[in-house]
Amino acid sequence: AQFMDRVYDLIQVDNRIKSWFSGKNYQAIKEGQRVYLTELLGGPKIYKGKDLVEIHKGMGLSDYEFDCFLGNCEKAMSGLGIEDETIDEAIVSMEPVRNALMNRAQGLAAHSKMVDGQSIIERFGGEMNVE
Repeated sequence: AQFMDRVYDLIQVDNRIKSWFSGKNYQAIKEGQRVYLTELLGGPKIYKGKDLVEIHKGMGLSDYEFDCFLGNCEKAMSGLGIEDETIDEAIVSMEPVRNALMNRAQGLAAHSKMVDGQSIIERFGGEMNVE
């Protein structure tokens, strides 16, 4: 529980995402995430909670907010002295959850992620900037 305690200590002071948790049962959310992440990161398969799509439906979470959550996870792991390589593996393991939290279809291709009418590569400045 040390990890989730640290994550939620960070969330409580993170103005970017703390409002998502205000007025909610913090302890229940934290416990659900602890069990879910334990399984996601290779622990026993004990998560019996609701489907992530169902839980987050209608919340309007954004990629930015998910990135903020992942950043808090990274800070918490670093504060616990977890090695950088293991932190990277954990963050990469959490990434596939993004689509469920955003209530997007799985496997959404990069060319489908349009912002202001531009694809990622267009916002990147075109193919020449990839080289």
